[in-house]
Amino acid sequence: RYSASLSPKITGRLTTVTVDQGDRVAAGQLLATLDDAEAHRHLEAAEAAQTAAAATVARIRTEEARAQAVLHRAQVDHARAVSLAASKTLAEAERDKATEQLHIAEAELARVRAAITEAVQAEAATASQVALQRELLAHTRLTAPFAGLVVRRDRHPGDVVNPGGTVLHLVATEEIWVSAWVDETAIKSVSVDQPVRVIFRATPDVSFQGTVTRIAPSIDRETREFLVNVTVRELPTSWAAGQRAEVYI
Repeated sequence: RYSASLSPKITGRLTTVTVDQGDRVAAGQLLATLDDAEAHRHLEAAEAAQTAAAATVARIRTEEARAQAVLHRAQVDHARAVSLAASKTLAEAERDKATEQLHIAEAELARVRAAITEAVQAEAATASQVALQRELLAHTRLTAPFAGLVVRRDRHPGDVVNPGGTVLHLVATEEIWVSAWVDETAIKSVSVDQPVRVIFRATPDVSFQGTVTRIAPSIDRETREFLVNVTVRELPTSWAAGQRAEVYI
């Protein structure tokens, strides 16, 4: 019913290809790997940067606690100085000094909080880098998108492959279709679920039962034919994807 040409998302050198033509594979099975040494190093560097960023955030948060304590003390001293100055028991110069210390403490707390915001943003950036490097590392592993049969192997260990370059071709064997071209004059006579008889070229003396599964709503401009997909209930003992058959609807 469907197939897929499997290729990597990144450029790299194949280190292993674990399956060959004719092998059946399960969904999610590891089929091939690329050289991942560089990807591991990039991931380790990103993780180290994330750890350092987290430590910076923790350090600055302790500075915030200290700045808050200093500000609280400055507020208390300022309130006392204002009260004493109002009762003429403290010189105005001392009151002004307490006010200055209060402003300094407020500015210091604001600076620390701004630094925390920057540090948190830096930590988030390093976390994104770690996620990116993990994804790139995952791209060095080629897995089966569905259960099926490997019908072609185009690459081998040592080959350098690029995105879009096919390593393996996989077909799903859950449901096998025969694609039949039918003349446009018969379009009114064909419908979904019609019974079908299929004769494979390799076994001309045996017919296999099936049904019409899907009818293409378009006509080929050159051949004036439309495509009919037929589901075969049973296959010959030996068969290959792409082999020829006659379909009788």
